[in-house]
Amino acid sequence: MNGRPLPVWFKFVVPPLFALLCGGIVYGALIHPYRRAADAASWPAVPCVILESKVQNIERSRTLFEPLVRYRYLIGGQDYESDRIWFAGDVSQQGEQPSREAIRPYPSGSQTTCRVNPENPADSVLDPVLRGPIPWILGGCFGTGVAISLAGTVLAYRPRRPAPPGS
Repeated sequence: MNGRPLPVWFKFVVPPLFALLCGGIVYGALIHPYRRAADAASWPAVPCVILESKVQNIERSRTLFEPLVRYRYLIGGQDYESDRIWFAGDVSQQGEQPSREAIRPYPSGSQTTCRVNPENPADSVLDPVLRGPIPWILGGCFGTGVAISLAGTVLAYRPRRPAPPGS
């Protein structure tokens, strides 16, 4: 650092913008899915048939495994298909076992119930919960963002020590 003080606008603009950015990310990736899962818990339960239940291998920079459960349900005389098991972002795993556990309750050909959005019958879910590592990761990011924003605000408003004589 060259010893020049930060411009006044920087002190008042950057910490709140950082906090707003962190808040937007947390809302979009954590709070919104939690609200959707809570709403889905009150959607009507509808009988459905499991069409396909498997663990997919996804080749990216490394091999990942992802649960896939496709199911069909009937609303108002019209067939719908979906593959949403629960509310989560990317649920790909490095290990195959968590994906196997996720599909175990839904073997191909079995009948179960899914929750269907009464306002949009194409919107459904088998288990109306939020799963996966996303909540923990984003919770940590949110906490870190709040801490950084608070530290930046405190540092921006702290009194400056006078320069020593002769400098």
